[in-house]
Amino acid sequence: MKLDESNSIPLYLQLKNTIKDLINSGEIQKGDRIPSEFELCKKYNVSRITVRNALSELESEGYLIKKQGKGTFVTKPKIFRPLEDTVGFTESCKNAGVDSTSIVLKKEILPLTQQYQNDLQLEKHDKILFIQRLRFAGGEPLMLENNYYSYDKYGFLMNEPLTGSLYELLAEKKGLYVIMS
Repeated sequence: MKLDESNSIPLYLQLKNTIKDLINSGEIQKGDRIPSEFELCKKYNVSRITVRNALSELESEGYLIKKQGKGTFVTKPKIFRPLEDTVGFTESCKNAGVDSTSIVLKKEILPLTQQYQNDLQLEKHDKILFIQRLRFAGGEPLMLENNYYSYDKYGFLMNEPLTGSLYELLAEKKGLYVIMS
């Protein structure tokens, strides 16, 4: 198998994408050892630096992990989501090729305190809807999510299963979309 030297995409990126495709397709499974640098050089007819660059990027993205003296193994990709990102957890998981689910741990109506009123810019008569969910990626617990809403505006969430994306639910039910300005 050869990479296309006439392609404008650098060889190391072609190799990286080839290996990533093998992982995403399931041809190479989590826990599998990938061929050595030497074997990859020979198989794809590329230099060692090309292989190292490809593997380094795959390692930094969380697709591979190196174990000293044992080799390089397939692992789960990292779910990268910068704090300023408006892509939700569900979408981040989708982008990483991982299924996401949620379990609702709490749905409570809390009294409005001065701090909640100020932080959420709520009216004095409002209450707080507190929702706590355990979020899973690839079947494994990844984070505990605490959300605080105006009960007057978002009380309908008390009757929703909340196992998927809140962004999608708010868009569907209320026409609300997260926009980064």
